[in-house]
Amino acid sequence: MLGAIFLIFASVGFLIALMQTQAWGWFAGVWSGAFAGCIAMGWTYALRTRRYWLLVPVNAVPFFAPYAFAPIDALGLFEVGVGLDEFTRRVILAVLSVVSTSIGFTLLVRHVSDTERRSARLDVEMHLARGIHQRLVPPIDSETPRCRAFGVSVASAEVGGDLLDHARTDNALEFHVGDVSGHGVAAGVVMAMLKSALRVRTDDRSPHTTLARLSETIGVVNAPGVFATFVALRIPDDPSQPVEVALAGHHPVLWWRHAESRLDRIDNEHLPLGVAGDTYTSRTVDAQPGDRLIVFTDGLVEVMNAAGEQFGSVRLIEQIERACAEGADDDALIERVCSAVDAWGPREDDQTIGVVTLR
Repeated sequence: MLGAIFLIFASVGFLIALMQTQAWGWFAGVWSGAFAGCIAMGWTYALRTRRYWLLVPVNAVPFFAPYAFAPIDALGLFEVGVGLDEFTRRVILAVLSVVSTSIGFTLLVRHVSDTERRSARLDVEMHLARGIHQRLVPPIDSETPRCRAFGVSVASAEVGGDLLDHARTDNALEFHVGDVSGHGVAAGVVMAMLKSALRVRTDDRSPHTTLARLSETIGVVNAPGVFATFVALRIPDDPSQPVEVALAGHHPVLWWRHAESRLDRIDNEHLPLGVAGDTYTSRTVDAQPGDRLIVFTDGLVEVMNAAGEQFGSVRLIEQIERACAEGADDDALIERVCSAVDAWGPREDDQTIGVVTLR
């Protein structure tokens, strides 16, 4: 790309040498072309890398050109080719200009073609990745004798780092929501690792054991800044057994107490997954029929409006509390929350919300 820019704009230097009252010699023309090409490369590099401060020295270079040319002139190199007659000098400079433009344009066309091929290949790969992601994180609508689990997850790009998952064991429903740091392909790969780890069957399926196993899974990645917040719920089929909840660095689980018509919080007490030095524990929740447990990721609360203000947890909780108080079903509750968030601003991060309603 830079070579194409250099050669195309070098032709400007050749034309400057050609358009003088007395055409310059071919060496002076080549020097002028190289000078013009380098200036164009400087502009291109500064703009492509967003190092705009480089435009200041690049624009100042022409003012120092006489000082750069002086040593060359002192050696008499600018006189090379001046001995040729006027017509020959102009023909040489014109040919140099045409050749430089032609080669530069050819390189530019090749660069564009290569970029289009890479872009087309990337589009195909991202389309496949989107399909895989949709299968890894499908909407959830599952029922047991004791509860209904419902949830949706929407990625901000083709691949996301949010995890929404559930599993039915012999005597309980497990419900999981996670948020891997970052978003895009890298976060999606870690999310898929966590999903696979959740499918590993063990004798102890308690939420805190699940978090410990997932934290070890992320530790295998061993990359700085890679972690995940997570919520694990376990709802036994037996109504006499309490619901178990474990959090790892996640937003609080919201607990709608139907009998009291109020919204409570189950706050986080642990570090995110992948951060060494924490031992996870589960808590029991005496959830009653009609109660709801609502889990969400920060992609919903961090949406910004045009004024740069976040939607925030307060507004999200207000929407959930109002929907529960009005008796909205799970579908309507999630639709209400997502509509309010979408109306606030554009989606910049993966968004997930899940609801478990006790019977």
